[in-house]
Amino acid sequence: MQAGSLKRPIEIQVPSTTKDEFGQPTQTWTTLLQTWADIHTKEVYALGAGFNSQVSHKITIRFQPAVTITAGMQVVYLSRIFIIQAVSDPTEERRELDLLCLEQTK
Repeated sequence: MQAGSLKRPIEIQVPSTTKDEFGQPTQTWTTLLQTWADIHTKEVYALGAGFNSQVSHKITIRFQPAVTITAGMQVVYLSRIFIIQAVSDPTEERRELDLLCLEQTK
């Protein structure tokens, strides 16, 4: 991985539950990590037999040994939000992580 390819500042956020002013639970997002990334558009696909998977972007970051990144977290880049569908270590060398994401549309 070339350091120059990681040129987009992102935040990785984890969901958390808080209570609103009426005591009702509400989901909020807490920043877990701020880092630099490379973002590529991927083809959206779906698999049959009761299993659906959609990926619109691959976001590559440096491997973070102190942080566990999992599906269900989100990536924020500028005003865009990407929901992490899967996390992959493509070389199995703990150098980089590929976050396979689906961009949220409003």
